[in-house]
Amino acid sequence: MIIKGKSSKIIKAIIVIFLVFICINLTSCGKEEKAEIVVSHKKLKIKDEELKKWKEEIEKPGYTIDLKKLKNPFVLLSVYAKKVQTKEFKPLKLKLVGIIEKNGEKVALLQDPTNKGYIIKEGMFLGTGKVKEIGDNYIIIEEEKKDIFGREKKIIKKLILQKEKL
Repeated sequence: MIIKGKSSKIIKAIIVIFLVFICINLTSCGKEEKAEIVVSHKKLKIKDEELKKWKEEIEKPGYTIDLKKLKNPFVLLSVYAKKVQTKEFKPLKLKLVGIIEKNGEKVALLQDPTNKGYIIKEGMFLGTGKVKEIGDNYIIIEEEKKDIFGREKKIIKKLILQKEKL
């Protein structure tokens, strides 16, 4: 079978390439090449100090807060009077710093010159005086004293809530 034309040239070229490829494969089959691949397994030691500190913190036992040991910044005056054991408590040295109303009952917050806070309610005693009224921005303290002639005299003192300038 004889092939003529362009297609015959293409077929002849493919056959020649195929024969060359077979020859190359046959000549290289007898030789075995050994290739060595060296893989090193070095363990890197990285010290992570922060991670170590975190692990130590996690392993520590937890802590609890005993609410009974926390200090209340406001103390009832009756408790304070028992501690100090004084009858002469001067309400004029106290400063009215706040009034709180909850469910219709008002409570006044007082502060002494050492910035210690106190909570008072209507009817409580403040030294020798009694808290008669707690208003929206004031408290009235009624104190009974004897004058030089021995007569009972009522003294009414009014502490007004002072607004602080910002």
